Amino acid sequence: MMNIQQHIQNTSAPLAECLQKIPARRQKNQILFTESLTRLAYGLYVFGNEALCAELIDRLTQVRFAGDYNYWSWIEYALALKASMAHAAGDTDQAAQAIDRITAPLDIGSELEITVKKRVFARMLAGEMLSEDGLRDTAEINDPAAEYNDRLLNLMEMVKISAIKTNAEEHNPALEVEISRQIARCRQLINLIGLENTQPFKG
Repeated sequence: MMNIQQHIQNTSAPLAECLQKIPARRQKNQILFTESLTRLAYGLYVFGNEALCAELIDRLTQVRFAGDYNYWSWIEYALALKASMAHAAGDTDQAAQAIDRITAPLDIGSELEITVKKRVFARMLAGEMLSEDGLRDTAEINDPAAEYNDRLLNLMEMVKISAIKTNAEEHNPALEVEISRQIARCRQLINLIGLENTQPFKG
């Protein structure tokens, strides 16, 4: 991850400026830094800055699976967004490559590990990781930053489900409508409080 950080600082002034605003404690921890970059990428996507988002996603998705799901889960979200953006641009080959990298680790490990991972994967595709109740609770306490942070995480999960199903030609119009709704609400919240007042810059 440090190579990504250094590469960004050396090649992209706009992204380097964003990195400077991420708290030092997040930059020093590999998992927190991976989460921070992924949240930033989705934030840029929601805000409509797809060019800068794509640049960051390209850097993030260079990271390879090394057996640690604590950070790989965030890379999966980055790969899902890469696949979604590629599919929207008509690049089905790039989309398929990104999805292949998400699913490839499912076949790594002992027979028991593979079975467990595939069960968790099936639950994810069924939407069991989504938390509508949590979103309602966050909205009710009138904390726009907390609501944004929670909605963005839910959006990541939805994008991953959508990207995988789209690649398998299993279209889900209701899910696409919900993704659009979540993006619209996240954009409203960003316009209200500013991206700099959300994770990874705060909290």
